[in-house]
Amino acid sequence: MRKSLSLFCLVFITTACSLPPDEAEPDLVELSDASASSGGKDADIPSPHLPDNELDPIEDESIGEEFNELAEPSYEGYENETTGEIIGSETVPVWDRNSRKAALDAAEKVVRAYGRPDVSYDEWWNGLGPLLAPDAVQAYAYVDNEIILVDQVTGPAEIVDDTTAYVAIVAVPTNIGVYEITLSRLDGDSPWLTHRLTPPQED
Repeated sequence: MRKSLSLFCLVFITTACSLPPDEAEPDLVELSDASASSGGKDADIPSPHLPDNELDPIEDESIGEEFNELAEPSYEGYENETTGEIIGSETVPVWDRNSRKAALDAAEKVVRAYGRPDVSYDEWWNGLGPLLAPDAVQAYAYVDNEIILVDQVTGPAEIVDDTTAYVAIVAVPTNIGVYEITLSRLDGDSPWLTHRLTPPQED
């Protein structure tokens, strides 16, 4: 019995030593080293990250700079839809003799251009459109000029509101009463443009 047991142990040891390398048990020492180097976490799990083409709005300082640029006032002006003229610059407007005369002239001119019921629509609009601000262009483009009653400026215009140097309200006497013309300008170098022609109020 003792001899059989000794023979069995010898066969087991010999077989274990002859196993191929790929069937041997994993190297526990190497696994322990890998675990230690990753701080005890699984080394195969990648840390989360954003895609390369996506910005983090908190960390990317350029986002704030873009919003700041959008918030800055633009002095490039705008394009008159009728004439294509670029209007606007950086000159701060003031009230002086020239700017008041320009406002009075603009008001009288727009009333004369507006009160032309005896011409074709195209001729009427070609004369009126360039004198209007962009919002007024959209509002007055659909007016039928043949039903307009005013056709004469009968006296000198007068500025009735000059609270700001950007806006003027001018009273213009006509054959049907006093029109009030609301004008504005972008800056000191820009022309006065009309936002509204308010007809005489009925008594």
